[in-house]
Amino acid sequence: MRGKAGRVPERLQDIREAIANARTDIGTLSRDEFLADGKTQRAVIESLIVIGEAANNLMKLAPALDQALNRIP
Repeated sequence: MRGKAGRVPERLQDIREAIANARTDIGTLSRDEFLADGKTQRAVIESLIVIGEAANNLMKLAPALDQALNRIP
């Protein structure tokens, strides 16, 4: 079983994959095309949820990361 620190790279990979998925889902759609395409919007929202959950888990797994981010001006 992996310790907390071992799960940090996995959560970062989850974020990277969700970003790639959102980019792929949006593709070459213009802003107006995206706003008219509910299916793509839902797919991108799902990616944003994954990013948020992974980021939340990162803050729990690596409190020092949270503290470092709070020091950024």
